[in-house]
Amino acid sequence: MTVNEIKEIKEISIKWIKKNIGRKRTDYQDKLIGVINDLFPDDIGEYDGWRILENKSWDQDMCDRLEDILDDSDWHGLSKGGIRDVKFTIRFAMGLVLEPKNYCGVILTVGDLRRFFDGNIPDEIVNTFTNPQALAIAKDEEIIWF
Repeated sequence: MTVNEIKEIKEISIKWIKKNIGRKRTDYQDKLIGVINDLFPDDIGEYDGWRILENKSWDQDMCDRLEDILDDSDWHGLSKGGIRDVKFTIRFAMGLVLEPKNYCGVILTVGDLRRFFDGNIPDEIVNTFTNPQALAIAKDEEIIWF
């Protein structure tokens, strides 16, 4: 991953947390964002730890390698649910940023996706679904694999 891709993953992760996770619990959001900031420091250009994800000689796919990196992280005392929220958030962000669009597979609701994109899911994402028209009329609570 390039430094710009890493920074974009960080930005998307923080936006996802603010829009979709613990919206009424800013203390919880702050903890999650603290973990994201630790994983993606501002001096990311000097930090090479994420290059492990690109090692094509591994038998693991990128998402499995991500799990290996995250398992060694400082979780700021988060519960298992909090750790799951951080992992989900990063996987979602990686799916949006990295080319080719290699979604790491997350389950969310149509409403989550609409809320993240302020009601307008981009065509490039809509068109990745088998039936894009069904997504347009789906109820917010419907679950999708992204």
